[in-house]
Amino acid sequence: MMTLVSHLIGSQRTASFLCGLILFLALWSPPQAFAHDFHATLAEVQYNPQTRSLEVSLRLFTDDLEKALDTMYPSQGPFRLNEADVYLSAYLKEHFQAYTSGKQLLELQYVGQEVAVDVTWLYFEFPCGDQPPTRVVNSVLTELYDDQKNLVNLTYQGNKQSYVLTKGETVASLR
Repeated sequence: MMTLVSHLIGSQRTASFLCGLILFLALWSPPQAFAHDFHATLAEVQYNPQTRSLEVSLRLFTDDLEKALDTMYPSQGPFRLNEADVYLSAYLKEHFQAYTSGKQLLELQYVGQEVAVDVTWLYFEFPCGDQPPTRVVNSVLTELYDDQKNLVNLTYQGNKQSYVLTKGETVASLR
């Protein structure tokens, strides 16, 4: 790489200096310098008629989720997500709900998580019994970011609907 850089710049000494400067800045820059400016989640929500439950897969940025837990439970952090299932479940119960046509709140059952480097998948479900779900409420991360967008893809009885929910509009209806 150094040969390519020196060829493009024209001087081995200048190329060495620039490569060193870039490495220095990359290693010593604060983490905020690499933070993302896009605040979004993706929820895949499907009704499973065999188990009569609403199954949810929620993808979000790991750093945003950690910040949400640190904000909601300041005396318990900093959080390591692989050890935070109890707090993740409580956070989801407050920020992601499902309701029946009778406006009954369904009980969220936390299933688990998968953490990648910068993205986390959370898995949970809402057993519905004989009462089919009619709406979901997703306010995940809206307490942190005014520009938060929560994309919700709902699949119910073969029909797929997509919603972009925001801080001011957190409800998606199953039709």
